Amino acid sequence: MMEDEVNAIVESGYCRELSEFGIHEFVNIKKIVVQ
Repeated sequence: MMEDEVNAIVESGYCRELSEFGIHEFVNIKKIVVQ
């Protein structure tokens, strides 16, 4: 997944759907993707 795709997911508010998964985990995944 490209950084732009991750940003698009975040901007669309989809990250709220991941609240059960954990926003912190999502942020960690984003950091990994950015690297």
